Amino acid sequence: MNKQMDEIEKLRELFKSAKNDYEALKKRAEAQAISRRWASDENINLEPFYFEFNRFSKGRVLKEAPKNIANAYEYGFDAQDRVVFKRQYVSEKYFYEEFYFWRQDEILSYRFDYYDKKCVNVKRFVYEDGTLLKSTYSAFASKGYWIENFAYEGGKLAQKQWRGTDPYGDKFDRVINYEFDAIGELSLIVEGGYVHYKKPDKKMSYKKLYELAAQRLLPAIKETIKKHAPGCKLYCINLAYDDTGSLPPQIGFGSQEQRAQWLAQGDDDNWIVWNVADYEFQVELDEDDETANLFDLFNQETRLNGRYPQAKKLILECAKQLKADIGEFGLDVSEDFALVASDYDLSDLRKNFKAINPELVSTYKGKI
Repeated sequence: MNKQMDEIEKLRELFKSAKNDYEALKKRAEAQAISRRWASDENINLEPFYFEFNRFSKGRVLKEAPKNIANAYEYGFDAQDRVVFKRQYVSEKYFYEEFYFWRQDEILSYRFDYYDKKCVNVKRFVYEDGTLLKSTYSAFASKGYWIENFAYEGGKLAQKQWRGTDPYGDKFDRVINYEFDAIGELSLIVEGGYVHYKKPDKKMSYKKLYELAAQRLLPAIKETIKKHAPGCKLYCINLAYDDTGSLPPQIGFGSQEQRAQWLAQGDDDNWIVWNVADYEFQVELDEDDETANLFDLFNQETRLNGRYPQAKKLILECAKQLKADIGEFGLDVSEDFALVASDYDLSDLRKNFKAINPELVSTYKGKI
């Protein structure tokens, strides 16, 4: 324990000097690079099964720098084809940078912010026999730190013990377990009762998952509305989802009384009226274990394969059918009642509103 905290203290000293060392570190890293490659998104990470654990899709390798550089990644490689720098572009002018310095059984990395080049973290990756990652030590601002220890069985990662402090300064201690199938492929990443990753059945295509999820979503939303819809007059039912289209969406009930209060106070009609987080009445979907597991697998495959447009389309199509069936709930609704579906940032609101409520476009002109 003390030895590992000694490692953190060493990294904290490097972290303190990193801001002043930025130019020198950049020069050292770039001097090692003999080739460069571009990717549409991140596609290299030193942490084992990083993409599966976080449900991130890997970026595609590009032949050249993209015309729109925002969100693209640029990698530099040394003579041994090891990554020595990584740039994550926010815009053509601004980008995060990571520099990697390889030693025997060890890699030291620095990450710098995109704007002012403040150091974000310093990490040390410690390997056993040059191949198996044994430990990772990370130092962040405000004395934040992570210690990750990896255990193996038969050459396969079996467990990660991960402790440190979260962004709020609170300490955590986590254990993540990894399982592999008979042919050595990753089959499961689990933490307590939460499944971070589950290998899908090869017979289960994304198209089939989409169809199964669609069959479950509408009935589940209808049942939730029947159980939890308030008795007051409603001007909308709002299906809100995150930027990946994760299932299930949150259900918001926009009350006529609350809308009247907002408008009387002069609140922005284009924002708060459609923001589920501000609704007095909102509810999470009622779902049984089988449905929850299906949605979780659908969300995993959506994120790992970057199928966000398809997931959002599923919710949109569900919203259209829900609008057509709204009469079966016996709700007290306003004359301008609308069924809404949008991400939490409301970037999909206008497009989806027109698709779901074409008859109300003129009524809500200038309000969407």
